[in-house]
Amino acid sequence: MGNSMTLTCLLADAIDSEWSRMAAIRLGDVPSTLPTPAHYVLVLKDDRPFKTIEVHLPRQTFSLFIEAQIWEGWIAVGFGCSVFLVSVDGDDICEVDLDQSGKYEGNYFAGFSFASDFLLARSGYGLTCIDRRGATKWRNYGLGLDGVTIDGITSDTITGEGEWDPPGGSRPFAVWLDDGRNLKGRP
Repeated sequence: MGNSMTLTCLLADAIDSEWSRMAAIRLGDVPSTLPTPAHYVLVLKDDRPFKTIEVHLPRQTFSLFIEAQIWEGWIAVGFGCSVFLVSVDGDDICEVDLDQSGKYEGNYFAGFSFASDFLLARSGYGLTCIDRRGATKWRNYGLGLDGVTIDGITSDTITGEGEWDPPGGSRPFAVWLDDGRNLKGRP
């Protein structure tokens, strides 16, 4: 018998006393008065409460999407204009800012996709590729104006559609998996 454990995470708008007794990891724009978080990420280890993560939404933005996934020893949480990677032991937290301009201009978090050794954060404008260390490998923010979807991932390419003229004004894209550059034409 090995030492394997099963980790899962759930999103919740409220928690009961079993979860509230745990020391919480706080993500986002945490006010000094510590009001009730907008959401909680509840991490279970072998179906038992393990970690509580509070999600505090940024004051200057809104959050259309929130998602939490277990990935390669990280608890990946995306919301607002950011992706947070919390190590399973809780000792390390990496933040990937999807809005590098420093002000909200529409590059909101839209969801996660997985590609071999990488986590792909879909956003309003494109894709951010994150490696197993929590570092940004590449960004391509020229794929859409109001969200992107991924149709396929191969060993070397990512294909999908970017919304340019909502609603329904999507255009296909294809990028290289290793560096995010656009392919010349769609394969």
